[in-house]
Amino acid sequence: MTDYPEAPQILESINKTNTVLLALHINPDSDSVGSNLALALVLKNLGKTVEIYSADVPPQNLDFLPAYSQITLKDPKEIDIGKFKLAIFLDSSDKLRITRHEHLSLPGGITTVVIDHHQTNTRFAQINLVDPKASSTGEILFNLFSFWKTKITPEIATCLLTAMAGDTGTFRWATTESTLDVASRLIKLGAGLKEINFNLYQRTPLEQVRYQAEVVRKMKIKQAGNTKFVWAATSFEEIEALGGSKFAVGGSDIGKTVEGTDFTLVLREEEKGIMTGSFRSRTDIDVAKIAELFGGGGHKAAAGLMIRFNEPFKNKVEEVINKVGEYLSK
Repeated sequence: MTDYPEAPQILESINKTNTVLLALHINPDSDSVGSNLALALVLKNLGKTVEIYSADVPPQNLDFLPAYSQITLKDPKEIDIGKFKLAIFLDSSDKLRITRHEHLSLPGGITTVVIDHHQTNTRFAQINLVDPKASSTGEILFNLFSFWKTKITPEIATCLLTAMAGDTGTFRWATTESTLDVASRLIKLGAGLKEINFNLYQRTPLEQVRYQAEVVRKMKIKQAGNTKFVWAATSFEEIEALGGSKFAVGGSDIGKTVEGTDFTLVLREEEKGIMTGSFRSRTDIDVAKIAELFGGGGHKAAAGLMIRFNEPFKNKVEEVINKVGEYLSK
């Protein structure tokens, strides 16, 4: 178990309030959803009122998780954050990862906490617990709960193991001895690994499969210096024809499997004038450093970016790919 110096301060902040704000990051994944739901269950067991907000629709295949139905689909920018005394942001490296708007203000008088595992975290809260060595925010929460001597129920264990499984590809990457030890403990505490794997990998909507097929069709390999990467880009119109942006996920994990390449970059125009990108590394290339070129971030094996633009999508894609190539050539 990893001890964190911030653990007592976070618990003290929780004990001082009755209502807590939680917020998923945009394009929420298994770690974001699983971690927030696990913390929500713990807070409710402590007698707290919890409100969970998400700017984007959480993945439907995670609806098996306890308290999933309590996530409110509303951008945190559009709520009165000032009515809370405590806001805890999980798995978000920057406050702009929480909102679809260009800015998110955190009012004075509210205690803010960040708990995250991304090495590029900007430490935007008053209390920042960032552990880049952890596989996931779910793993960090397990250590926190253990330090707090919190009872981890089967429901909480399932949420935490889902968070960890999602960010490690069920322990295919970003996995350490500590990660496997925590996973083993969670299974002993009642986490349903079989149920988790079924929902993560065997509930893919047909629209999502079609999007992934389009990404595969568009994949190209670019060499820059001694590095090769595979990339693909889909426009807003193409994504809409395939079912919409909520199904535009998973392409980067497929690209990561291409032999002879170092990483993959999948670009999507999720909204007109808004491009997101997902990096996945398959060698020692640190994709978080590449994502930082565009104001993004993440960790060595996986990172993301979001760019607002006015020019044609095709031109912006060319600009991004060229900039990545120039960086690698140096």
